[in-house]
Amino acid sequence: MDYERQAYQCGSCSEMAAALAAASIVFKDSRAYSLKLVQGAKVLYDFARRNRGRYVKSVPDAENFYNSTGYWDEFIWGGAWLYYATGNLTYLELVTEPSIAEHAGASGGWKYYGVFDWDNKLTGAQV
Repeated sequence: MDYERQAYQCGSCSEMAAALAAASIVFKDSRAYSLKLVQGAKVLYDFARRNRGRYVKSVPDAENFYNSTGYWDEFIWGGAWLYYATGNLTYLELVTEPSIAEHAGASGGWKYYGVFDWDNKLTGAQV
């Protein structure tokens, strides 16, 4: 970006954990960097587990441009990428827990079920 942009700290970091975990796979040929990315993803995901909630609850200014409607889809998304990056079954077991899937709307019933976009990561996590 070639313009100034406000920076915020994360309050619920599941989506950021997913990005770092995915990046660790992209950079797997650079073992030290990949491990650093995975470690960061684990820390953020653990933080997100303790601080569940929509991103805008912790960063109200973001509501004007990132008014996410949910949290659980991002929580599953982060855990799925961590499983893929680490092979640790704990992440897979967590994100396939029926109560978490229910919170995320994994059984359908809402108008955007099956649509993958900035506000719905559930479909990608299910794949």
